[in-house]
Amino acid sequence: MVSKKQRLEMIDKLKTIILSIPDCSNINDISLKTSIPTSTIQRYLNKKDLFLELADIYDNVDKLYINVQEWLKEAKINGRSRGGTTSQSRYSYSREENGKFLCIAKKKVLKKRK
Repeated sequence: MVSKKQRLEMIDKLKTIILSIPDCSNINDISLKTSIPTSTIQRYLNKKDLFLELADIYDNVDKLYINVQEWLKEAKINGRSRGGTTSQSRYSYSREENGKFLCIAKKKVLKKRK
Protein backbone atom coordinates (compact mmCIF):
# COMPACT_ATOMS: atom_id res chain seq x y z
CA MET A 1 0.00 0.00 0.00
CA VAL A 2 1.29 3.43 -0.91
CA SER A 3 1.01 6.27 1.60
CA LYS A 4 -0.45 9.65 0.64
CA LYS A 5 3.00 11.24 0.87
CA GLN A 6 4.50 8.62 -1.46
CA ARG A 7 1.61 9.05 -3.90
CA LEU A 8 2.20 12.82 -4.01
CA GLU A 9 5.91 12.23 -4.66
CA MET A 10 5.00 9.86 -7.50
CA ILE A 11 2.69 12.48 -9.03
CA ASP A 12 5.39 15.17 -8.74
CA LYS A 13 7.90 12.89 -10.49
CA LEU A 14 5.38 12.09 -13.20
CA LYS A 15 4.81 15.81 -13.79
CA THR A 16 8.56 16.32 -14.11
CA ILE A 17 8.80 13.41 -16.54
CA ILE A 18 5.91 14.66 -18.67
CA LEU A 19 7.42 18.14 -18.89
CA SER A 20 10.73 16.61 -20.04
CA ILE A 21 9.27 14.46 -22.84
CA PRO A 22 9.17 17.15 -25.59
CA ASP A 23 12.92 17.79 -25.23
CA CYS A 24 13.98 14.14 -25.07
CA SER A 25 14.06 11.32 -27.59
CA ASN A 26 14.17 8.38 -25.17
CA ILE A 27 13.82 7.37 -21.53
CA ASN A 28 17.56 7.57 -20.93
CA ASP A 29 17.57 11.24 -21.98
CA ILE A 30 14.76 11.95 -19.51
CA SER A 31 16.68 10.11 -16.80
CA LEU A 32 19.82 12.17 -17.42
CA LYS A 33 17.81 15.40 -17.42
CA THR A 34 15.70 14.68 -14.31
CA SER A 35 17.93 12.29 -12.29
CA ILE A 36 15.02 9.85 -12.06
CA PRO A 37 15.99 6.20 -12.71
CA THR A 38 14.95 4.82 -16.11
CA SER A 39 12.99 1.96 -14.53
CA THR A 40 10.95 4.45 -12.51
CA ILE A 41 10.25 6.53 -15.61
CA GLN A 42 9.12 3.46 -17.55
CA ARG A 43 6.89 2.32 -14.69
CA TYR A 44 5.27 5.73 -14.16
CA LEU A 45 4.62 6.32 -17.87
CA ASN A 46 2.71 3.04 -18.06
CA LYS A 47 0.53 3.61 -14.97
CA LYS A 48 -2.80 4.93 -16.18
CA ASP A 49 -4.15 5.32 -12.64
CA LEU A 50 -1.29 7.71 -11.89
CA PHE A 51 -2.21 9.75 -14.95
CA LEU A 52 -5.82 9.92 -13.81
CA GLU A 53 -4.67 11.71 -10.66
CA LEU A 54 -3.37 14.50 -12.89
CA ALA A 55 -6.92 15.36 -13.99
CA ASP A 56 -6.94 18.57 -11.94
CA ILE A 57 -3.79 19.82 -13.75
CA TYR A 58 -4.32 18.59 -17.32
CA ASP A 59 -7.58 18.97 -19.22
CA ASN A 60 -7.58 15.77 -21.23
CA VAL A 61 -5.67 13.12 -19.29
CA ASP A 62 -6.76 10.28 -21.60
CA LYS A 63 -5.31 12.07 -24.62
CA LEU A 64 -2.12 12.81 -22.67
CA TYR A 65 -1.78 9.13 -21.74
CA ILE A 66 -2.29 8.06 -25.37
CA ASN A 67 0.30 10.59 -26.57
CA VAL A 68 2.81 9.32 -24.00
CA GLN A 69 2.19 5.72 -25.10
CA GLU A 70 2.82 6.73 -28.73
CA TRP A 71 6.01 8.52 -27.66
CA LEU A 72 7.15 5.35 -25.87
CA LYS A 73 6.53 3.27 -29.00
CA GLU A 74 8.51 5.73 -31.14
CA ALA A 75 11.35 5.80 -28.62
CA LYS A 76 11.45 1.99 -28.65
CA ILE A 77 11.55 1.83 -32.46
CA ASN A 78 14.29 4.47 -32.63
CA GLY A 79 16.28 2.69 -29.92
CA ARG A 80 16.14 -0.61 -31.77
CA SER A 81 17.22 1.11 -34.96
CA ARG A 82 20.17 2.77 -33.22
CA GLY A 83 21.08 -0.55 -31.61
CA GLY A 84 21.07 -2.28 -35.00
CA THR A 85 23.23 0.43 -36.53
CA THR A 86 25.68 0.25 -33.64
CA SER A 87 25.80 -3.53 -33.87
CA GLN A 88 26.51 -3.41 -37.60
CA SER A 89 29.31 -0.92 -37.08
CA ARG A 90 30.96 -3.12 -34.42
CA TYR A 91 30.52 -6.55 -35.97
CA SER A 92 30.78 -8.12 -39.38
CA TYR A 93 29.17 -11.29 -40.63
CA SER A 94 30.14 -13.91 -43.15
CA ARG A 95 28.18 -16.14 -45.51
CA GLU A 96 28.88 -19.28 -47.46
CA GLU A 97 28.97 -19.25 -51.26
CA ASN A 98 25.31 -20.28 -51.42
CA GLY A 99 24.35 -17.36 -49.15
CA LYS A 100 23.95 -19.30 -45.92
CA PHE A 101 24.82 -17.37 -42.79
CA LEU A 102 28.03 -18.52 -41.08
CA CYS A 103 28.91 -16.33 -38.14
CA ILE A 104 29.32 -12.90 -36.62
CA ALA A 105 32.78 -11.64 -35.77
CA LYS A 106 33.88 -8.49 -34.02
CA LYS A 107 35.48 -6.06 -36.43
CA LYS A 108 39.15 -5.47 -35.91
CA VAL A 109 39.98 -1.90 -35.09
CA LEU A 110 43.21 -0.75 -36.64
CA LYS A 111 45.20 1.32 -34.23
CA LYS A 112 47.18 4.19 -35.66
CA ARG A 113 50.84 4.17 -34.85
CA LYS A 114 52.57 7.36 -33.95
